[in-house]
Amino acid sequence: MGAIDVHSELRLALVGQPDLQVVNAVGSPIGYGETKVPGSASDFAKVLESEQIGRYRKSLEDPLVTDFIHFALFRTDIGRLDATLIETPARMVAGAPAVSQPVLDRFSQLLASFFSASAPSAISVEQLAEGLARRTTLLRDAIRVLVISTNPDGEAFRRLWDFYRRSLMSDMEADDFADT
Repeated sequence: MGAIDVHSELRLALVGQPDLQVVNAVGSPIGYGETKVPGSASDFAKVLESEQIGRYRKSLEDPLVTDFIHFALFRTDIGRLDATLIETPARMVAGAPAVSQPVLDRFSQLLASFFSASAPSAISVEQLAEGLARRTTLLRDAIRVLVISTNPDGEAFRRLWDFYRRSLMSDMEADDFADT
């Protein structure tokens, strides 16, 4: 497997980017993680059905979603893997018994699958184009949010968008600019 590194993406979390990026020894991304506030199984099920997670599943390889109690890994090659360490936060607060060995085994398999993923590779022009198109949707969405927000990180984008409107296309909307 080799060395891996986990990068926090918290600066971009406000614009719809994953919270964590996992990279291999040469710095290539092998997976992404989205963290949520601990909650019930039904709360977590709603998170997994959200528009945000849907976008991540379409745009990224092997996203891992967790509220630190429930874990769901979406692998393109083997499907979805799930592990729940404890049924509810209330049980955890109440000092519920330790996690059972079968649950620990399932959790270990999920993590091993996540961390053993390899960086996606393109062996044809079509695969490269498809992979880039999927990844650029997150970039487009982040730029769109930054342009219309008051977030200081978006200032350079807002200035560039203003330049485009003054010099090239006076009717350019934020969506058009982000798409460009």
